[in-house]
Amino acid sequence: MSRGLYLAATAVAGLSVAAGASAHHGIANFDLNKDIELTGVITELAFVNPHSWLYLNVTGPNGEVMPMRCEMRAATVLKRSGWTQDMLAAG
Repeated sequence: MSRGLYLAATAVAGLSVAAGASAHHGIANFDLNKDIELTGVITELAFVNPHSWLYLNVTGPNGEVMPMRCEMRAATVLKRSGWTQDMLAAG
């Protein structure tokens, strides 16, 4: 493979990865102007990178229990902010 073709292939591969990363971090799925409050029972805390997850069971107005999950910051960012995994225990 010629050096020019190798560089072009490397550039295309790099740009395709960058486009995926940009799409991954989009905010189209979120309404940043609306706060919500959830009350429920924590079932699990996945204190992981790149995004931590809080799992809980929320009882709706009709009495039906709905499993939900909340996406949070990365575990490393939460730890730097003083969070620990013990802060949100199941139950």
